[in-house]
Amino acid sequence: MSKFAKVISTIPLIVAPFLVYYLFTRSGYHAAFVALVTLMAVSRAPLIIRDRRLWSTVLPNIALIGLYMILGLVFPHILMVKLLPAFINLVLFTIFTYSIISPPSVIEKIASAMSEGRFQEDQINYTRKVTVVWSVFFFLDMLAVVYIAFYRTMLDWAVFTGAINYILIGVLFFGEILYRKLFLEPAWVKKEEPTDI
Repeated sequence: MSKFAKVISTIPLIVAPFLVYYLFTRSGYHAAFVALVTLMAVSRAPLIIRDRRLWSTVLPNIALIGLYMILGLVFPHILMVKLLPAFINLVLFTIFTYSIISPPSVIEKIASAMSEGRFQEDQINYTRKVTVVWSVFFFLDMLAVVYIAFYRTMLDWAVFTGAINYILIGVLFFGEILYRKLFLEPAWVKKEEPTDI
């Protein structure tokens, strides 16, 4: 997948909360809802078009977006928009947690796809721990979004889901990489080195 496709698919996700806030305060619920649904489709399209492995997800993606559109029209309330990030967190929490109970973990699958060699036992255990950390993050993030959706302002929701949330994800993502590079990979490399007999 090209970097351009990744950028094109990421921009709508970052812009969405602020665009929703602007449209809701200026034009009301329906304008904000239509914008969010459009951005959902736009964010998925470049990934699916560029990666043939994702072609099988076209119908499920259409079904999910269609279901969300129906719910949004049947229940025309701004909470339908504000709670969408919480629902996404719930789905991710479920996927990551299930992979811990039924290995291999999500992080192990991702790492395996990026590596050609076989993993050591301690490396597998580490990927499981990282998966646990992400599961906890998604759960706490879901609770935070629900609280903000019900008890804080629309601007608070936009700032959290459109800025703070991505900062927290970045800190966790790059923090894990830094920790692994500094403290774990040197020991893993040493174990892989052949010993003299």
